[in-house]
Amino acid sequence: MKRGEFQNDLRRNLMGLDLSSIKLTDLERRRTEMLMEGMDIKSIAKEEGVSGSSVRGTLCFVDVKVYLHLNTLGR
Repeated sequence: MKRGEFQNDLRRNLMGLDLSSIKLTDLERRRTEMLMEGMDIKSIAKEEGVSGSSVRGTLCFVDVKVYLHLNTLGR
């Protein structure tokens, strides 16, 4: 996967979704909201003082939850 492709795919999948309909932890919700505001993984990591892999790992969990949610909606 090319640099930035994961976060762009996740943003695309999140468009139009009500985040409250997906069960997310506070950390997952905060990082997802930052991503949706246009920040990239590196910027989120820098702001939170953690590694990029930590942010990416959290967003991978979000990606799976979004995928499962969309499948239950039949999209």
